Amino acid sequence: MGRTLRRALAVAAVAALPLAGAAMADQEDDYLTCLRAGLADIEADRQGVLDACDRVLDTPELAEDKRVQALAKRASIYAYARDFEAAIADFSAIIAHKPDDAFAYAGRGNVYLIDGSMARAIADLDEAIKLDPNFGGAYNLRGLANFYLGDMGRASADFRRAYKMDLENPYLLLWFYMAENRAGRGMRADAELQKGLANLKLDDWPAPVLALFLGEVSVHEFLATAPQGNDQAARERRCEIYFYAGEDQLMAGKPELAAELFRSVLDTGVDNFKEYRAATAELARLEK
Repeated sequence: MGRTLRRALAVAAVAALPLAGAAMADQEDDYLTCLRAGLADIEADRQGVLDACDRVLDTPELAEDKRVQALAKRASIYAYARDFEAAIADFSAIIAHKPDDAFAYAGRGNVYLIDGSMARAIADLDEAIKLDPNFGGAYNLRGLANFYLGDMGRASADFRRAYKMDLENPYLLLWFYMAENRAGRGMRADAELQKGLANLKLDDWPAPVLALFLGEVSVHEFLATAPQGNDQAARERRCEIYFYAGEDQLMAGKPELAAELFRSVLDTGVDNFKEYRAATAELARLEK
């Protein structure tokens, strides 16, 4: 190779360095945009965040751990946008890369759960728990699936496991209590609820639900706290209030009143809440 040609190649290589550095910086920016995007960022510019994730995943030399993280984030964004097919595809891609990834099985199971595919949801959550027996979130999700199916015995067992791993989570205690009670173990459920209160420091929601289940307030007093208005926050709180009041009435042996309250849950239109999905399942059983 001649001296002139070698010099030209060297100059070209040096000139390319800033461009390569810029490309790497852009890739890192996209990676951070994808991974660090919170709910507010996604709501403000969901497509922009998805585009950043796409560019990261289109990088051939992307490290395996970063690919898995970007796939998981994009899957969660798709699930939030209710594009279940795309979310499932991304979680499945993670599983293809890492068949022992319990999080990916739980993530895909959660999407199936939201989409109403209970058998697939439970199969994935079974696998997540098999891979990680201490995965509290997977027990919680499987408990919800069993609750929706009306299998309160299995739901209670799953919520118990999840709750024992997170004693300060009031919602896990609530759902364990409901499933345990509905499984025909009301006295034990009451004792567990009283015991669980010692681990909680509640000054706000869902303290009123606990008070309702303990009989400290009547269902009428509880319903009177439901906010008026059609804004999102008011509808979400009414969704929860009507659902837990409905469960209270079911546990009190008043299915007609419970059905009326579950219909009120559906009227809120807050279909991304677990209370909404549970009310839908309860109403279907009551109206058979």
